[in-house]
Amino acid sequence: MAACLPPEAPIGTDAALVAEYRPEILADYERYFSESSAYIACLDEARGQAMAELSARVADYQTLFSSTARPVTSLQEENH
Repeated sequence: MAACLPPEAPIGTDAALVAEYRPEILADYERYFSESSAYIACLDEARGQAMAELSARVADYQTLFSSTARPVTSLQEENH
């Protein structure tokens, strides 16, 4: 699975810094937003991979131990 690393957040600024370094600060925010989108996509992919792995292990379990007992996972609803 891929390691998803969060982007470094822009440094908080005050009005004087924004006035002096506006293009650099804008670029830093644009970088952050772009990297945040990539980070969220990475997390989504990792979640999908984890869910597929869990589903495969549930299927293995059901094949190996086919009985009335079954694991309760977030993928299944527990019937009462």
